[in-house]
Amino acid sequence: MGGQKARSPGYYLIMAIAAEMRRLLPRPDPRIDPAEYGRCALSVAQGRRNSALGDQGRDAIRRARESARDIIKAIDTLEHQLRNAPSRLCTWFNPLNRGDMDPDRQAALRLGLAYPRSPLPDDDRDDVLPALWRLRMLCEVFDTHLPARDEVRYWCALDAWQLISAISDKLPANTAGSPFREIAGLLYVGADPARLVKWHAGVDTPDLRRVCTEIHQDPQLRGMFFPKDTAELLLRESRAKAHRARYG
Repeated sequence: MGGQKARSPGYYLIMAIAAEMRRLLPRPDPRIDPAEYGRCALSVAQGRRNSALGDQGRDAIRRARESARDIIKAIDTLEHQLRNAPSRLCTWFNPLNRGDMDPDRQAALRLGLAYPRSPLPDDDRDDVLPALWRLRMLCEVFDTHLPARDEVRYWCALDAWQLISAISDKLPANTAGSPFREIAGLLYVGADPARLVKWHAGVDTPDLRRVCTEIHQDPQLRGMFFPKDTAELLLRESRAKAHRARYG
């Protein structure tokens, strides 16, 4: 092709985002360049992969939970070995078995603290079990409190929402194939080089229906980014509610 420089997959992704943005009813400003907005949005989406948000995809969350569970199992094994070690070693590591501890303190620990909640006095040996207890608590938080949803999907959908608000005053539709859903899916593609390569090879753009619906139905996000349409929608809903109350 006469030395023509090959275009990168990212270039075609930006053009696809710009094409979707041209489908929107624009603001009265002819200087807006959809491609430039698409380029900026893609840069943000790709940056999420290298930030903390990039570690909150579904696969990353699953791996974190599995690692936390493996560590908890290792703690169980180590605590069992420490508590059942030969007498001298067991006495050294386990403060509950020490003969030089105050009897009242030892009894309180046995009754109330299976895993001591604060470092015990005297030697560094007393830090072993409390440290294991703290590590166990941290791993249990990872296992049970990580978000159930793919946070990267949510933030890509929110980026699409904000991007559309920069181009159009009109509240976007949230239907299959709408610019909102298409741009959200394209940003999600751009957040992962592997997905970008597959998309460039012909794999369909993912439909982020669930997170797009969550954002689209959020009254605060509607009012913040599309205040005119939101006010008109609320007025129509209020009139319809009053009509139903009056005429049934």
